[in-house]
Amino acid sequence: MLTFSVRVNRKRIVICAVAACALLGGIASLNMSEDAKAVPTQVTAEINVKKNKIETNDNRLRFLQSLGWEAESEPLEITDILIPKETNEVYESYNEIQKQQGFDLNKYKGKTLKRYTYKINNYPNMPDTVQAHLIIYKNKIVGGDICGIEGEGFIHGLNGS
Repeated sequence: MLTFSVRVNRKRIVICAVAACALLGGIASLNMSEDAKAVPTQVTAEINVKKNKIETNDNRLRFLQSLGWEAESEPLEITDILIPKETNEVYESYNEIQKQQGFDLNKYKGKTLKRYTYKINNYPNMPDTVQAHLIIYKNKIVGGDICGIEGEGFIHGLNGS
């Protein structure tokens, strides 16, 4: 069971939970807005970090920067997340985003991973309401997403897909 506490309004908790492996929310109901499609264009290659060690905050920030994202220097949140052994439609929808990036969370069923949440400062037309989630297991990035936390919200892969 995943348990964490955050002092934010209920809507923000729901949206962040959806983005963090879709364990608690309705990712299928989130629609990608036109602004969500206007991500940095220099990022087109599949993410390939499976062999890279991501041991420090500086490593995580450099990784986000390599994808064209400017993040705040410190994470907003560091949370343990449990990948469920039995999945549902919401989880599978989120994992499909991961697969499009070259990741697959099914390899980590039943395991506890770390999720680092960063505020993104350079998302087009949305400077204050976009977050990046990096999902890390044994110092390797195994998943992640970019999500909008206001209004209808949105979620997509780290590389904009």
